[in-house]
Amino acid sequence: MSEPPVGLFEIDVSSAEGGVKLVALRGELDFDDAPRLGRVLDELRAEGERRVIVDLSELTFIDSSGISALVAAARAATAERQAFVVAAPMPNVQRVFDIVSLSELVAVEPGVDGAFERVGRGREQTAG
Repeated sequence: MSEPPVGLFEIDVSSAEGGVKLVALRGELDFDDAPRLGRVLDELRAEGERRVIVDLSELTFIDSSGISALVAAARAATAERQAFVVAAPMPNVQRVFDIVSLSELVAVEPGVDGAFERVGRGREQTAG
């Protein structure tokens, strides 16, 4: 079996303990794929999902359009009093987040376990 092409972007949505939806992102999130991520996150919110974690542990690249999709989803979740947490960014992705001060707009946890703790205790999406 051959390796997937470099830059291939994948979204995997699964259900986790406690009614949490886990959205795992893999590959490179850029201008071409950000709208698809936005649609997936909008659909989850429209379906009434109260707790969403976006796992970035396998995301190798993100550009401004990907960041915009995350910020839009976080704002919408906050408006509807839903928990939305971004988790486990790789160091290069975290560096981009630090440059744009993403944690002021979106809840970011360094690991998936921390994200589960955060949504598990009912903490709504807030910066910091």
